[in-house]
Amino acid sequence: MDKYGEFYGRDRISELLGMDKAALDFSDAREKKKPKKDSSLSAVHEKNLLDIEVVRVIVIVFILTEEMKRYPQFLQNTFNAIEIIMLNSIDVKYQMWKLGVVFTDNSFLYLAWYMTMSVLGHYNNFFFAAHLLDIAMGFKTLRTILSSVTHNGKQLVLTVGLLAVVVYLYTVVAFNFFRKFYNKSEDGDMPDMKCDDMLTCYMFHMYVGVRAGGGIGDEIEDPAGDEYEIYRIIFDITFFFFVIVILLAIIQ
Repeated sequence: MDKYGEFYGRDRISELLGMDKAALDFSDAREKKKPKKDSSLSAVHEKNLLDIEVVRVIVIVFILTEEMKRYPQFLQNTFNAIEIIMLNSIDVKYQMWKLGVVFTDNSFLYLAWYMTMSVLGHYNNFFFAAHLLDIAMGFKTLRTILSSVTHNGKQLVLTVGLLAVVVYLYTVVAFNFFRKFYNKSEDGDMPDMKCDDMLTCYMFHMYVGVRAGGGIGDEIEDPAGDEYEIYRIIFDITFFFFVIVILLAIIQ
């Protein structure tokens, strides 16, 4: 209409076509006057679809809940089977071996000890003094000295254990037969018996008897003139020989 209206005129064109001028008006103003298409129907449609999905999820959850109530044992067995399958997929022996390798590694043990001292140092500053031993790890000569001490650590621990057992055997003999010789009182009025019970007697043998240069015989009463004199001599000499001469020499 805009193209031919300028040449023929709007009146002539409307007369030839038999149409009103308003019907032939295709201008922007007419386009603006046209009612726009309502999009509310599509919005309602999308909302309905969303509501349907929500209802579907609710129904599925409800059905699963009811099935769990009806078949609890079946579900429990299913979960147990899944757990067994997951556990069987793990090589327990390999994992235990790997943990054993980690926890017996000297570097790991040193770092774990170092970290433990660091944590304890926050509660007591004196634990930080243990970190001074790290100086020995920084020099090759000092590491050699430490390795010479720790190389036979297992044998040293076993020897100390044997020493504790041997001293305990002597404690049993002393507690049953020579208890009266363990009076360490300096005056005769108040006796100070060091072997009235097994624990006190054992601690006395470990602390005093092992440290004594001549054995336990140097620290208890002289058996001269006593009816158990011969047995005391055997007791003192064997203690000195096995504990002081042999076991302590091995440890040293």
